[in-house]
Amino acid sequence: IFSAGDAGDMAYAGYGIGSQFYIGKKFSPGLELHTRAIVGTENEFQLKGIQNKLQLNFTWKFHKHFSVTTGPSLNGVISTKDFPQSDDLLIPSLSIKTHSLGASDLRYWLGWSLGVRF
Repeated sequence: IFSAGDAGDMAYAGYGIGSQFYIGKKFSPGLELHTRAIVGTENEFQLKGIQNKLQLNFTWKFHKHFSVTTGPSLNGVISTKDFPQSDDLLIPSLSIKTHSLGASDLRYWLGWSLGVRF
């Protein structure tokens, strides 16, 4: 999975890998890991942080062309101290915990996803 985007004066690009395990014809759990680099774009590209996401998915197939996927995720970002705190597009304001690591901060939070395929 490749991802890229623009969030005002920030941009990001990332990559993810995953695997799905089939248990019967109707149920399949899966595991995904995503990471993306976040850069500031005001003057020149400057690395502002690295965001990681570990996602556990559960998929139920109800019909040949209809399934529902849901599951929790653990998210974290290591960022510079000047990383914008209010930019909810990249990091939610309700982080579980923030640790100071010298010139960087480590923030992590729980998330949830829900998807429908048809």
